[in-house]
Amino acid sequence: MKNVVLIAGVHGVSGRAAAEHWISIPGTQVYGLSRRSAPLPAGVEVITADLLDRDDLQRKIGGITHIVFGAYLEKPTATERSEVNVAILKNLLDVVEKTSPSLRHVTFYQGGKVLRRRSRPV
Repeated sequence: MKNVVLIAGVHGVSGRAAAEHWISIPGTQVYGLSRRSAPLPAGVEVITADLLDRDDLQRKIGGITHIVFGAYLEKPTATERSEVNVAILKNLLDVVEKTSPSLRHVTFYQGGKVLRRRSRPV
């Protein structure tokens, strides 16, 4: 069976690394899902969509065998971050469940804001 990989958050560090890995596997179709356009590795086909728009996702996604989820939305508070990031994951999984009966694997890469640390004098 052919691998059809959808990478959500393809412009992030983990997403780009996953894309580079998957395009190296013969017979694998790789889609990068993002709200914005930016250069991607050769061989990655772009799907421009907003993970908060379930209807748009349903029109654009189908036949997926693997998901790599590294999408993340920053918000001002922990509550807002949790709510929106759970929503984007749920929307994607709900759509893929309906449109991709061959789904075999989901990988999650979830980071957060990198905090800048300052050294204190001793």
